[in-house]
Amino acid sequence: MPDFKNLFIVLFSFIFGQAFSQKSFDLTVSLDSSINSKNVSCYYDDGIDNILVKDTFVNNILKLKADFHSKFVSFRIDYDNKNGKSLSNTFFIDGRPATIHFTGRLKINESQLAYDSIKNALPVFDTATNKIWKELSIYIQKQTQAISDFWEKYGSEIGKSDSITHLNQKLFRSLNDRSIQFLRNYSNDYFSFWFFREEILRPSVVFMSKDTNYMKNLLFSFNTTFPISYTESFEGQNVIKKLKGLIKANERNRKAPIFFNKRYCWKSGKSK
Repeated sequence: MPDFKNLFIVLFSFIFGQAFSQKSFDLTVSLDSSINSKNVSCYYDDGIDNILVKDTFVNNILKLKADFHSKFVSFRIDYDNKNGKSLSNTFFIDGRPATIHFTGRLKINESQLAYDSIKNALPVFDTATNKIWKELSIYIQKQTQAISDFWEKYGSEIGKSDSITHLNQKLFRSLNDRSIQFLRNYSNDYFSFWFFREEILRPSVVFMSKDTNYMKNLLFSFNTTFPISYTESFEGQNVIKKLKGLIKANERNRKAPIFFNKRYCWKSGKSK
């Protein structure tokens, strides 16, 4: 008689492995002579976490190869220019070899690092190519401006003054609630799913990880906003695991992990 139990395990393992197997990306980043590579930081989100690229630029060129567990890997570059201004840009990359050449001579807007050549990479926060971001940035403009103004005035007191810290949390809740409300209209689009992970969950973990009720609300919103193709994916399960871990840690009166990153100095609808 066939061993259906073992057969099921084999089939499940095969299907699971096909659906969630690692993929690899290959990215070459180059900088023109106007950009000082010593003032550049690069990160990529592999579907599990944001990873700082420790490799350095050689002759203003960085070659990056790594595995990822998501539909796209998101690559982020931060640059502090000679005038002390912080610029950044974020891109979706799939398994095809990708190249991006950045220049300090062109201007996209006040906060984005410009590029003049790109292949097999999609700029995430580009209102010309990403229509969902274009609509969302307008939809949350009031909230993002409020946070930007607040940080400019009271940023150094956040975490030191209880009243300032609470006001900061209130502003982020308002921004997150409005963002989630909008994302429900585009829940099948990967950008919406990614935006929840990157621009809603991460800053919430930074500023509100000890608020058990809010972490529960985020978990509920995540599970009820996105289809199971996202919530049951590798990166979706990682989101659920992280939120449940924070909730459990809080309920046991343990110190929940806080992942602070200078990125979350909010301006113009996205991290700085």
